[in-house]
Amino acid sequence: MEDTDLQALMARLELLITRVEQLKSQNGLLLAQEKTWREERAHLIEKNEIARRKVESMIFAPQGPGARLMSSSNSVTVQILDKEYSIICPQEERSNLVSAARYLDGKMREIRSSGKVIGADRIAVMAALNITHDLLHKEERPDVQASGSTREQVRDLLDRVDLVLSTDPDVTKG
Repeated sequence: MEDTDLQALMARLELLITRVEQLKSQNGLLLAQEKTWREERAHLIEKNEIARRKVESMIFAPQGPGARLMSSSNSVTVQILDKEYSIICPQEERSNLVSAARYLDGKMREIRSSGKVIGADRIAVMAALNITHDLLHKEERPDVQASGSTREQVRDLLDRVDLVLSTDPDVTKG
């Protein structure tokens, strides 16, 4: 083998090594993103479960005069679409309940301002449907999007490596 052939081979190998290192770096970033998305999804599912339990406890809270006296210190007043609601809530959950009420109020105001839905009951139902739809699709998508897009990106990278190895004139010259 001549020195020029050896130097050309070494140059191609250096180029290939550089590309492999770039691909490893990209793969590491993709794996880190996937981990972050999975952690965020788990956190959102946990928050959803807490919110569900809160709503159930509010809906099924004991009624009657004795219950009012017993739980008046656990009551929180929130305002949704210009109406006040007094809701029984544990002390440690008050800030979350207030945040949920603000979020719901914002969604209901958006629907009301669109002018397409009239009546507080209908606005509330539309807001509930929109929020539920968003929540259900966020629960379905992260695995599909994260793993699907990661798989697609990895496949794309593998295809690019194959393409470079098989068709790149710099790599295949010899």
